[in-house]
Amino acid sequence: HDPSAQVVLVTTSRALADSVSVEVDAQQSALSRREITRAALAHSRIIVVPDLTAAFAVSNEYAPEHLILEIRDARDWLSRV
Repeated sequence: HDPSAQVVLVTTSRALADSVSVEVDAQQSALSRREITRAALAHSRIIVVPDLTAAFAVSNEYAPEHLILEIRDARDWLSRV
């Protein structure tokens, strides 16, 4: 979006958090909007939580404008959003 955009990844997997962090760093240099991306990522976070209940608590507290649930049976969890 723009330099003030923010992305938050909430995950129960330390391995996923580490992989995403490495991949984001690797891809930044290839992007055409590199400076905007760098500024936005400075405001972004990866948060590792112990379980999905905690993940939903973090997400609900943050209240994102856009939310993507990449979890098994995501529709079963919609009542927690």
